[in-house]
Amino acid sequence: MNIFFNSSTTIMSTLLLFFVLSCNTTTTENTKTETTTEHSNKEVSKEIPAEPTAIPPDPLFDYMNGIRYLNAREYDDAIAKLSIVIRLIPDFELPYNYRGVAYYQNEQKQLALEDFSKAIELNPDLAIAYRNRGILHIDAGDNQKAISDLSSAKLIYEKENDKNSAEKMSQLINTLN
Repeated sequence: MNIFFNSSTTIMSTLLLFFVLSCNTTTTENTKTETTTEHSNKEVSKEIPAEPTAIPPDPLFDYMNGIRYLNAREYDDAIAKLSIVIRLIPDFELPYNYRGVAYYQNEQKQLALEDFSKAIELNPDLAIAYRNRGILHIDAGDNQKAISDLSSAKLIYEKENDKNSAEKMSQLINTLN
């Protein structure tokens, strides 16, 4: 079992992304004005839709593909897709967290640390990012930082009434003491 990633997290993050995208979507219609001469030789202007120049990127599609690649352990592809989402929605914390997981699994620990930290910066209540960063600190042999992050994750899980995850954090912390 991968301790960084689980399906319930995927479902929740997908629903959250869908909500964020649906709330932040604004529609602008490209139009151009065409002047025509009617039978009475009076000019009339009317707006007609302009030809689309490009299909805008869909961050939800890339996000879901990034998660799919992560589940399939295709970490380079996951990193590529999640990087697209980050470029399009730079203030959305979950792609940073999951790209951090992909970096971690790809043995790119410094990049993983940066992404977990960015996810926490964007959402200080993102327990999974604290947990993931704590595990990274365990691997680096920095038990004090690991305990700090795992304790933060535990407190957030308790606040969210996620007793199972809070208990797992307690068990990890106890192994480090």
